[in-house]
Amino acid sequence: MSDSEIITKEAQVDTINKITKDQTNLIDACIDMLTDMKENGKINESTVRNLTSLIRELDSLRELFYTRLFNSLKRGDMLLG
Repeated sequence: MSDSEIITKEAQVDTINKITKDQTNLIDACIDMLTDMKENGKINESTVRNLTSLIRELDSLRELFYTRLFNSLKRGDMLLG
């Protein structure tokens, strides 16, 4: 195995933690929704609907992260410790 084929621990972490532009936009949208809810200071049907949507979006990001992590572990290119 040549030096160019060796994947460093930093490169592995970068690959797993890499988020796409769409995912960044999704996180920004979640932050905006939470900020709006905080500024309004009221809970109504619309607020609950927005919170439900926000939780689903964050859950999908969490699942994506775990999928990347497990796929990396399965391939054997993730060094632990």
